[in-house]
Amino acid sequence: MLYVVVLTAVVISQSTCVGQILPGQIPRQIIPRQVITGQDQVQQQQDFFLIDESGTTVDGTGPGTGSILQLFPLALLTLAVTMMGMVTMSTVTSGTTVASTTTSVTVPTTQTAAQTTPCVPTNCPAGYRLLTDQAVSPNCYFFSGNNEATWSTAQKICSTQRGAYLWRPNSEEEAEAVRISIGIEQNRDIWVGANSPGHDGNYVFDGDNGDLSFCSLPFGEHNSFTKKGCVEIEFTNEYVWNWDDDACKSTHRYVCEFPRITCP
Repeated sequence: MLYVVVLTAVVISQSTCVGQILPGQIPRQIIPRQVITGQDQVQQQQDFFLIDESGTTVDGTGPGTGSILQLFPLALLTLAVTMMGMVTMSTVTSGTTVASTTTSVTVPTTQTAAQTTPCVPTNCPAGYRLLTDQAVSPNCYFFSGNNEATWSTAQKICSTQRGAYLWRPNSEEEAEAVRISIGIEQNRDIWVGANSPGHDGNYVFDGDNGDLSFCSLPFGEHNSFTKKGCVEIEFTNEYVWNWDDDACKSTHRYVCEFPRITCP
């Protein structure tokens, strides 16, 4: 519809003249000046006469009723162009769609399954035995009997069994269970795993390098402390466990301990 209005305005603007009919007036005839008088071509294009039925002529060069109407097509064209711009902007605005894009981000998660090592119980190696009271200790023990050896030799014999080491007495209950189970006699020195590698009075156990202090023994008592380098234990006639350090080259009986794996 807007294009029809624009086209009409353009057609009207190309017209050579416009007549106006006012209420109560007799229509006039528009006759070019060249019909009445001879004028040059420029004047013929610009001037015109209005002739009414009475024969009166009105010069069109002055301010007549048609001069205002000649400006109407130009105003209409300007209005049409403005409306076209507004319609175009409205169309662009209404036709623009802001699309919101939702991006789904997947964060990879790494789940590490808890790995559990199946419990495999171990039996005592050949020559080793369990204690009568396994609630005290579930480990296996080997007693040299009447065979004696230096501390280093006893340590090597125990280590021939993988995982075994010279005995580490942890409690008096354990020592009593070992004595009863393997038959340790009274007043017999037995090598244990504690020794002083630097012969400086600092003692550690062979199995786990745990400290042993003569000032705070796990149980029992001790006689002299002479920094001889290796430790032996004795069950006395007074039924007391006695710790003592001795020369590592001395030969004594020994006990080997093998840590056994038990499953619930």
